[in-house]
Amino acid sequence: MSNNFQIISKGLYRGTVDKGFLIEVKEYVFTRQKGKKFLLLRFLNESKNNFTAMHFWLIQKDVQGQEIYKEKISLEGIYCGAGAMFTPNTCFPVQNKCVDFEVKMISAFSGDYEYRSENDEVLVRYTNTLDNKFSIRRKHYCIQRKKLNRKVKLLGWIMVLSIFLILLATIFPFFISDICPAIIRLVVFLVRLFVIVCDYLFDLAIDILREIVRYFENTRA
Repeated sequence: MSNNFQIISKGLYRGTVDKGFLIEVKEYVFTRQKGKKFLLLRFLNESKNNFTAMHFWLIQKDVQGQEIYKEKISLEGIYCGAGAMFTPNTCFPVQNKCVDFEVKMISAFSGDYEYRSENDEVLVRYTNTLDNKFSIRRKHYCIQRKKLNRKVKLLGWIMVLSIFLILLATIFPFFISDICPAIIRLVVFLVRLFVIVCDYLFDLAIDILREIVRYFENTRA
């Protein structure tokens, strides 16, 4: 083994684990390289999400278990796969008298969502833009607009069907020289169907107008 690298100790992490958090430290290695002491950590991602960044507090302790140094660590541009072990590509420098440590998770990022540990609870926040509330509201408006578009298309098809029924009920009898009872019953049926369609068409139009008014009220808000 090279004189520039030495494994001092290694083992399973026995420190405090953040309750409910999705990532936790499982293993560690204390090393010495060129006279300096470093700590290598290995994490376990217990969730079904892939994480691309994480932040945590690294608390160094001496042989009496007293805190000697506390540092916030930020890992960006990583890939921590779902249900897999993850080892950062960097070793964290520690003081020579550091023989123990504790890790307190702050947050982790998966796609547009941030998972943050606060008071033994895991909070999820949507982080697509700097204005989180605006992003969620804009996403809600997009869903409303899609629903409105579907209703407008349905209204258009019903109008086409209504026009067809009107033309059929008006023009068809003129092409029949002798209107038999069956034809009369067909015309009566088409008229009744037209009345039913018009009734539904009126209700749908009122519903669409309400959606339009609500949409613009929310947009101004």
